[in-house]
Amino acid sequence: MQSTESSSNLKQGKNAKSIRFSWIFLFVGGMVMAFLLVARFLAAGTLFDVPYSTVLTDRDGELLGARIAADGQWRFPEPEALPEKYVASVLVFEDKRFRYHPGVDPLALSRAITQNVQQGRVVSGASTITMQLVRLSRENPARTPMEKAAEIFRAIGLELKYNKDEILLLYAAHSPFGGNVVGIEAASWRYFARDIHELSWSESALLAVLPNSPSLIHPGRNREMLLQKRNGLLHRLHKAGHLDEMDLELALLEQIPEAPHPLPTLSPHVLDRAWSSSRLRGKRITTTINYRLQDRLNTVIGRHYSRLVQNDIHHAAALVICVRTGEIKAYTGNTTSFEPARGHAVDLVQAERSSGSILKPLLYALMLDDGQILPGTLIPDVPTQISGYMPQNFSRTYSGAVPAGEVVSRSLNVPSVRMLREYGLERFHFQLNEMGLTTIKKPADHYGLTLILGGAETRLLEMGGLYARMANQLGKHFELSDASSDPEFGLRLWSEPYPSFLWESSGRLPGNGSLWVMFNAMQEVTRPDGEVDWRRFDSARRIGWKTGTSFGHRDAWAIGVTPEYVVAVWVGNADGEGRAGLTGASVAGPVMFDIFHQLPETSWFSEPVYETEQVVICTKSGHRAGSDCEKTHLVSIPAKGLQTGLCPYHSVIFTDRETRSKRVSSRCSSPENMQAEQLFRLPPAMAAYYRTVNTGYRELPGWAQGCEETGNTQPMEMVYPPANAEIYIPLEADGQKGRAVFELAHESSGAEVFWFMDEVFIGKTSSRHQLSIDASPGEYILSLTDNFGNRHRQKVTILSR
Repeated sequence: MQSTESSSNLKQGKNAKSIRFSWIFLFVGGMVMAFLLVARFLAAGTLFDVPYSTVLTDRDGELLGARIAADGQWRFPEPEALPEKYVASVLVFEDKRFRYHPGVDPLALSRAITQNVQQGRVVSGASTITMQLVRLSRENPARTPMEKAAEIFRAIGLELKYNKDEILLLYAAHSPFGGNVVGIEAASWRYFARDIHELSWSESALLAVLPNSPSLIHPGRNREMLLQKRNGLLHRLHKAGHLDEMDLELALLEQIPEAPHPLPTLSPHVLDRAWSSSRLRGKRITTTINYRLQDRLNTVIGRHYSRLVQNDIHHAAALVICVRTGEIKAYTGNTTSFEPARGHAVDLVQAERSSGSILKPLLYALMLDDGQILPGTLIPDVPTQISGYMPQNFSRTYSGAVPAGEVVSRSLNVPSVRMLREYGLERFHFQLNEMGLTTIKKPADHYGLTLILGGAETRLLEMGGLYARMANQLGKHFELSDASSDPEFGLRLWSEPYPSFLWESSGRLPGNGSLWVMFNAMQEVTRPDGEVDWRRFDSARRIGWKTGTSFGHRDAWAIGVTPEYVVAVWVGNADGEGRAGLTGASVAGPVMFDIFHQLPETSWFSEPVYETEQVVICTKSGHRAGSDCEKTHLVSIPAKGLQTGLCPYHSVIFTDRETRSKRVSSRCSSPENMQAEQLFRLPPAMAAYYRTVNTGYRELPGWAQGCEETGNTQPMEMVYPPANAEIYIPLEADGQKGRAVFELAHESSGAEVFWFMDEVFIGKTSSRHQLSIDASPGEYILSLTDNFGNRHRQKVTILSR
């Protein structure tokens, strides 16, 4: 009984003891949980609420430039990873048990307490990297026991919130490195001018010790102390097995940095664009730019700038665009000599400038696509007046008639204006807007026919983008059944997570057949000196290119196209000051070709055979050949070209078989004495100028005696003034009344013309039929008679000023 009672009491005692242990365990566990919850709560929220530098990198992460943070600090956003050399250095120097402790190092803490008690003052803080991170986030408050306790709580909380690599990354990104340099990445660029992953052991060691005493970096002060701290760490790294003997010796020989280095400025205008965006400011922005290509582009621009500035031409801009992706591979917004007074800070890639002749290929392609012309269709190149507007060619000469493709390659103004009038000003204006040219926003009548000659302003970005889109569409012709329906194309400058287009276009383009013909015509543009013999070499790069020069020599353009790249160049003065010799061909063209020489090898466009037709073409007129054409050849044309008419300039005439110098007819000659001939005959005005540059042009022979016939052909054509024109007599420079110059074209170079106004004889002309007229205001009948008996009459009205 007593034994049973004793056993029961013993059992009850054990149960009570077990219950007490359980309560103690629950209490301690609860306290630990409460401690951890408090620590985690204290670590909640954003650790650092500070502004960051705007950092620009190329697509592979190489630094292109950076803008200082809003608080005046060079503080880069956190890098993705830290280099192993720096990690090893900072752990050996600051916290060798970092990988194992929970934010607080008990061994270091007990050692520090012992040392501080023995010394009677604080000589050791035992702060781990995590605790130092807490201090950095709290902006280094005063060191007190309560603050140390708070650091411990928060450090443990951070260990619960972040992994070790993340804590180390935050510490490295926000540690002070002297002056206004914060963070490992900014320090690496400011002190060593290189990326953190390129740091040597010596440089990594210096950056590891610097946050402990950031003032040591100041030039001229404490240099020996900084050197000793760095070398001491290098010896510790060697002892820990991170460096071998050779690495240690080499690292100890390296000098510590002197004055901070400037940061790279490879694409400052792109950086400015990023910084001005609230979405991008203070971020690390990865661009589509290729670092090495950007550097070479800047070198090319700089080399040409040193020559251009001698002619007081101070600015240039250039783009390199990948046709396949629309990515901008290089972007130079202006020349690299940044003098604010000279406007070098202006981003001329984005500036609105007079387009010059850069739109001419677009009109050519649209007319081809509309079936209005063929590549060789002859366009009149004669003195022209349209509603008082008189365009002139750059050379101030005329060729009479020029193939449409040659109008593009020679950049002729008068035929281009005539083409625009035929296509329709309103239609062309609408198409330019549809293609994505946003700056041509005024009504078509505001620009008039000067639209094709630079009467409107556009941006280098948009023009480069539009040519890239056309090349992109043509390059896809073998992939898409209807490439022209490709809905959208844009220029990309920012990579993820900022993928939006810098410029985009979705309107319908000309078909691939027309684009292929257009780019081939652009290939015929005469190249600058040093490039003119490119056809002789099989390895020569095939480039379709077009220049533009604005009125007053204020803007020079050059845009080059291949299936892989578009290179767009603008040269001039940002303030619009014109300079003699500032032309697209002589100034912008050489820059463009130099840039192409920096690019990988390129190819050329293949013919879109499903959108072209092989047609027999009249060799002289460029029209589809008729039965009277003497020479023909096969040409690939856009499919819509099948709706163009047959050659209107060839006809059959009969000459006497013996001399072939006079025309005859069945009325005055027997069939055996008649010789049929195919004759290429242009209208009088076209013929008069055409024969001056085409010596083989044969005039229509005169009639043999007794064979004269009258017909509806007119050998004379009034060049100025046109029929029923209303004109003013010009004033001289001194304000006195001047004289108007009337001009007639005659198909026969040997003709003499007699001039009459209201039946009053006023003069005779031969060879070149120009006559100066002095007449009072009023209506007149102008009559002209040639020595062959042909007559021409028209009304002309002279207005009073």
